[in-house]
Amino acid sequence: SLSLSSLSPSPSLSLSPHTHTIDPMSQPGRKSGGGSHSRRDGEDGSGNRAVPRPLQLSRDTLAVPLVAAHRMYRQFLHHYPLLTKSLTSAVISGLGPVVSHVIASRTGRGGSGGISWRRVFAFAAFGGLATGPITSQFYQQLDRAVTATGTRGGKAFLLRLFIDRLCFAPPFLALFFMGIAVLEGKSPREAFANLRANYWPALKANWKVWTPFQIVNLNYVPLAYRVLFANCVALGWNAWLALST
Repeated sequence: SLSLSSLSPSPSLSLSPHTHTIDPMSQPGRKSGGGSHSRRDGEDGSGNRAVPRPLQLSRDTLAVPLVAAHRMYRQFLHHYPLLTKSLTSAVISGLGPVVSHVIASRTGRGGSGGISWRRVFAFAAFGGLATGPITSQFYQQLDRAVTATGTRGGKAFLLRLFIDRLCFAPPFLALFFMGIAVLEGKSPREAFANLRANYWPALKANWKVWTPFQIVNLNYVPLAYRVLFANCVALGWNAWLALST
């Protein structure tokens, strides 16, 4: 016979008006301890295959490669400061003729030939062998020399800027023209002729273009990153030099 006690709810069945769940421990085939009958990966509670969520691109997601690259650069800069600055200078300097070739091709200023890889090599070699080591030592010695004078504040910044613009830039620009010419395989006479023809216009352009950036570089950029900052500016500068000389 059917009694009322047989119709009473099972202790494992919840009749709450808010949740209607069944205790999985009371179901047949369910075992405690996470045995072989546990839920498979990728399945929801009903045993159906869960649909993966679409990848959400956010500002933080896109910034991860930049953060990783900065962290790697900082580690190399800490362990191998001169080598790191030299390599970055070589790579960025070598991109100058490539950028100038692209600009010349799109504006119709270039010839029908392709990229001069000899010129790319010359810019990259000068960047790695001269620009990186020389500017790295210059910025370090510049800070030491200004600090040794006891100058502080705005006067110290103006002194650094004066030395950079009037004492460092002119001879380094001359070295650039001579070094590039030699690395391109030109004779000493051709190198001096190129220097005489392009030095003064390039120096005036250097004072106009580089001075605002050097105000930022010498006043706000940490010493360890000044070469990298200058390299980024030099990408456009070297492209202009490769295009105009």
